[in-house]
Amino acid sequence: MKFKIEGTTADKRLIAFGGSREELFQNAAIGMYSGMVDLEEVPESGAREIQIEDAGDLEGLLVGWLNELLYLFDSEGFVGKRFDLRFSENGPLKVRAYGAVVSPDLIFGEIKAATYHEIQIMEKDGAFEARVILDV
Repeated sequence: MKFKIEGTTADKRLIAFGGSREELFQNAAIGMYSGMVDLEEVPESGAREIQIEDAGDLEGLLVGWLNELLYLFDSEGFVGKRFDLRFSENGPLKVRAYGAVVSPDLIFGEIKAATYHEIQIMEKDGAFEARVILDV
């Protein structure tokens, strides 16, 4: 399982899984987008370069990552479907996101923000799990 979403009408808990930090962040993005658009219908016809400044910890970086994706969605209608992520020790997270600007008929949900409320990232035996609350 790559991700699951739990919650009510006010907020959703996104639980993402990955065998690496890169896979965890990719699955978190796909999980978030799955609550907004029909990803099966999104082509990989465009790309965006994204840079997230070091947030001090992995949890802050995850929140910044998801909120930057929401900004691209809100400002341009861009939805990423595949991501090449490059983490650096003391620098920014650099990402090339492949996806497209989606037509309004593919949108079925709204997510306003990823929050720090109850955020957790756990690593056990090389596997990662993240829990983040999404404000809807």
